[in-house]
Amino acid sequence: MSRGPQRHDEPCPVCDATTTHLVTIELRQEGPDGENCAYSREPYRVTECTVCGRSRASRVRSA
Repeated sequence: MSRGPQRHDEPCPVCDATTTHLVTIELRQEGPDGENCAYSREPYRVTECTVCGRSRASRVRSA
């Protein structure tokens, strides 16, 4: 089951205000390409401001 971006109100440093952001979770490869690169994927929370378009990603920390 695939879900699209979720909308959340978050602070935007570019707009200097709380704005609506589109939020998704992406699996990104970490480390160099190689034999085990398929096992180096980590989840990242990606946000994009719907006002100015600024996008940023932060790694989701595991417990």
